[in-house]
Amino acid sequence: MVSPQRFIKIAEESSLIREIGDWVIEEAFKQLSNWQNKYDGDLRISVNLSPLELYDKNKLKKLLKKIMIIRISNQL
Repeated sequence: MVSPQRFIKIAEESSLIREIGDWVIEEAFKQLSNWQNKYDGDLRISVNLSPLELYDKNKLKKLLKKIMIIRISNQL
């Protein structure tokens, strides 16, 4: 088994962290949308980003686009 710390280090060193992060965020948004529809629209989640992901100048634009596509409640 690979520890989370080692996994993240490997992902960052191989430059896969951005792709993994995008996938994690999309899956988290989908799950949040499901929960908001099923339970209460005021539910929220948190997703950690790697510092390397923050270098992406388009990250916020990508996040907002995913929110619109997946139809998450806009009460962020």
